[in-house]
Formats: sequence, C-alpha cells, structure tokens
Amino acid sequence: MPSYQPVRKMIRALSNFSAEALVSIFQQLETDLGSLCHVTLVCKPFDDVRTEVLWRKATNALFQVDSQQSLAKKFRHPHEYDGKGKINYSHLRGPS
Repeated sequence: MPSYQPVRKMIRALSNFSAEALVSIFQQLETDLGSLCHVTLVCKPFDDVRTEVLWRKATNALFQVDSQQSLAKKFRHPHEYDGKGKINYSHLRGPS
C-alpha cells in the first residue's frame, strides 16, 4: 500500500504549482497509484473555500495544458468534498 503522506503534502501545496507541473504531478500519481478514479485520499482538512480554490486551479490548469483532456476529465470542482479532509476521487469527473 503506497504512503499517502507525499500526496497530502502535494494537495496542501497545490496552489504553488504551475499548470505544467500540475499535469506532471497528476500523471505521476496515476502511474504510482493506478486509476485516480478509485483512490480516496485523506489529507489535512481545509476550509471549503481553500479546497475549492485548489481544485479549481488544478482543473483549469489540466484543461489548459492537457489538450486531449485525458487527465482533466477525471476531475471537477470538489462538491463531494466532505469538509473533514477527505476527497473521494471516485466521485470526481470532468467539469460539466
């Protein structure tokens, strides 16, 4: 079972990455963890606004850089975020 500590740190620092770096990070996560659509990550709790800002940036960056939208279709704004530090990727899909 992979350690999620680096993932927690990456999510907390997401707003510091460029669009190109975000795509690289998500590609590496997909390589390391398999399909992100079936992974639930537990991270340090954010307030809802902070979480939405992070995921909006990630989603927008993925759409800007990944012209095929093969990665971006897996993400959308985190309305499923439970406010307790859990993000369930099985519920994330491309923005509508």
